Amino acid sequence: MKKNRKINIAFAGTPEIAFDIFEELSKKDFQINFILTQTDKKAGRGAQLKSSKFLEKKDIYNILQPENLSDNDFKKIILNQNIDLLIVVAYGKILPRWLLEYPKYGCLNVHFSLLPKWRGAAPMQRAIANGDKSFGVSFMKIEEKLDAGGIYKTFSTNNHGQDIYALEEELVEITNMDLSNTIIEICSEKIIPETQEEEKATYADKVEKEEGLINWNVDSSQVFRNFLAFKKWPGCYFKFNDELVRAINIENIKTITGNPGEISSFNKDGMIVCCQKGAINLKSVQFPGRKVISSNDFFNSKRDIIPLKGNLI
Repeated sequence: MKKNRKINIAFAGTPEIAFDIFEELSKKDFQINFILTQTDKKAGRGAQLKSSKFLEKKDIYNILQPENLSDNDFKKIILNQNIDLLIVVAYGKILPRWLLEYPKYGCLNVHFSLLPKWRGAAPMQRAIANGDKSFGVSFMKIEEKLDAGGIYKTFSTNNHGQDIYALEEELVEITNMDLSNTIIEICSEKIIPETQEEEKATYADKVEKEEGLINWNVDSSQVFRNFLAFKKWPGCYFKFNDELVRAINIENIKTITGNPGEISSFNKDGMIVCCQKGAINLKSVQFPGRKVISSNDFFNSKRDIIPLKGNLI
């Protein structure tokens, strides 16, 4: 690439974590040709349309929301652009070969795991739920096979009990510290991607709604890790009198034993429910259609109908 010419980049991303990375990248000295983001999606109660945050930038940047990445009209728009590198952060669509090959230096994916571990849709959630000792982010050249491209760089951070919100924030900060420098190094041909060790690959499947239901037949530590991992979605909940009650704040108590699902104690400090090993203290909860209540309010409102040594299974 010629010296003194601005690097031409494009960006593909959809959720807020991608927007936060773009915000920092937009402050750097790059020419941003366009932004790819997904179309509006129905979400939440009432299935209201939720728009990508990137639409806030429509007066500044060329925002593209193609339904089909192989549509001829979309291809014409892209092929008229001069792109050195396409940066992809949680875009949510698989890029076709023509788009992967069009930018001069290919496509750079910011993937939130220490590849080749946790390829796929939910790397942070799976790493937290698995109790990994460390988390991280990988800068990867995209190939057609899912998250299997060569690695430019990886950055790691220790597991110190982060939930999904804290881990996202930490990995965004790590990404923003070096992404612009990595773009410059790629486009000046100072770094090349290293092949992943395929035999070490593991996969992070999409999180399903039913995974939020507490399984009292597992170790309490696993229940707590799931709580941290799924806090954003689908949340953590348990069955009570045919209702699904959301657990808002819980505590892992490793020293208590009892039958899985058995209510060991219930007082103003919470409701302690035994697991296969250890127990979980439900410190604040939310009943369907109601506001969040503390352990004290929970006890005062339900103590007459929740028997000690009762069972939630």
